[in-house]
Amino acid sequence: MVRTVPDPVFGEVTIPGFPFKYSEFPELPNLQAPLLGEHNAEVLRQQLGYSEAQISALRAKGILFVGNT
Repeated sequence: MVRTVPDPVFGEVTIPGFPFKYSEFPELPNLQAPLLGEHNAEVLRQQLGYSEAQISALRAKGILFVGNT
């Protein structure tokens, strides 16, 4: 009921496992949460239509977080 998963910041972490097991789905799903701000540029570009110049300007001003800490 407990499993270890990789975390890009903390390394290996122990988390609760799934209480249900299904024969049709023997593989456990990938449980890696995105890093803070990991998909900011993608969302701004694809969903809101921002240009690369607009995204770069937000990064330069410190408005758009980039990093993994």
